[in-house]
Amino acid sequence: MAVSVALMMQREYDTAQDLAFRALEVYREIGDREGEAAAQGRYASLLAVSGRLDASRREHEAAAKIYRDLAKTSCSAICSSISA
Repeated sequence: MAVSVALMMQREYDTAQDLAFRALEVYREIGDREGEAAAQGRYASLLAVSGRLDASRREHEAAAKIYRDLAKTSCSAICSSISA
């Protein structure tokens, strides 16, 4: 995920978005729910940067739900406030 952040900082949004989505898929495949939520939040942020605000909101809400399910309330609150 660090690569997607570096690419985002360099304004390589499409590539960063692709890598963030791949990371999300990998975390889902291996069953790492906390990693999935983090990747989903990063993907959501990249969607927002590219102007896809509705999709970003949905992804942030999904990440917040995972964090709530994991009892990671501070992370859930952050994702929830971003999607509001």
